[in-house]
Amino acid sequence: MQQLASRPRPDVQANKAGAPRSQLVLIVALLLFSVAGLSSGFFIGAMGRPKPQKPSANTQTGIVAQSSPAGQTATATTHTPTTTIIPLGYPVTTVPFNQIADGTTTYTVTAYPVDQSIDKGHGKQVHAPNITCKLFLTKEKNITNALLGAKNNQLKNVALLSQPLPKEESNVLQFQGTQQTKFCAAQGNTTWNYQIAPTLPAGVYYLVVLTDWDGQRFNWYQSEINVTKP
Repeated sequence: MQQLASRPRPDVQANKAGAPRSQLVLIVALLLFSVAGLSSGFFIGAMGRPKPQKPSANTQTGIVAQSSPAGQTATATTHTPTTTIIPLGYPVTTVPFNQIADGTTTYTVTAYPVDQSIDKGHGKQVHAPNITCKLFLTKEKNITNALLGAKNNQLKNVALLSQPLPKEESNVLQFQGTQQTKFCAAQGNTTWNYQIAPTLPAGVYYLVVLTDWDGQRFNWYQSEINVTKP
């Protein structure tokens, strides 16, 4: 019986149980590629992961600091209570009756604004910081018609109240340590200290206390006085 002998092929190992050489080479290459892929994956993951940030020294846990928009400054807002302007009654005043026009004797007049809680002329004292008071002297007995008939509407423009009013005797009351036109006292009485100029002739005059609330509400009271010469 004839026997045939054959050489192993180049892709077959000498041992009978071994795998072909090309197959082993392929397996080794795949393993090397897998290891390289895992290594690069770990490297990319380590590079892409953000570093943990340490909390700053001026922050507190649970508090988020918010910045104001550029160009804006955070300021505290204060709310000022508003007062409703109401009708005024006749201001309550005390006026000395006999006065001397000698330029040396000092007189004191006090007054305060009131509302119309009793009637159109009388009421309770009004406490407000923006009521203007003026004390002036006139020879006119019916000062109401003169004031209401003013062509320049001085009573509706508080800035004009310091100017002479209709029928006012100008520059005869010499005020001491105070102003003729000023804000009424928000609490208590408004006080004027003055002397009467010697140039004022003797006779019957009227001291008028005017109260004007922002040019929207106003009222006045006139008191008769007897001016004599020294």
